[in-house]
Amino acid sequence: EIVQVNLASSTEKVQSGKPFWLALKLKIQPGWHLYAPHNTEMGGPLQLQWSSPSSLKILETLWPTPTYKEQDSLHSYIYEDEIWVLT
Repeated sequence: EIVQVNLASSTEKVQSGKPFWLALKLKIQPGWHLYAPHNTEMGGPLQLQWSSPSSLKILETLWPTPTYKEQDSLHSYIYEDEIWVLT
């Protein structure tokens, strides 16, 4: 696997009307990288697509600061090693 994904929650039990956080840990294998969500010149950007009950609303997603990469005059923002994404 190029990327291993683990999911963690800020609560053990979801309660109606009470907000909580979900965290995705993405462990990226050495020699590989993922393009940041707002990447514009190289590769396809990383996207998350949640499937959840209609009663659960995803309000925002917080991405870590990516690493800037330049190759052959093209600019890109990437993630390497390990990142945590919060929602």
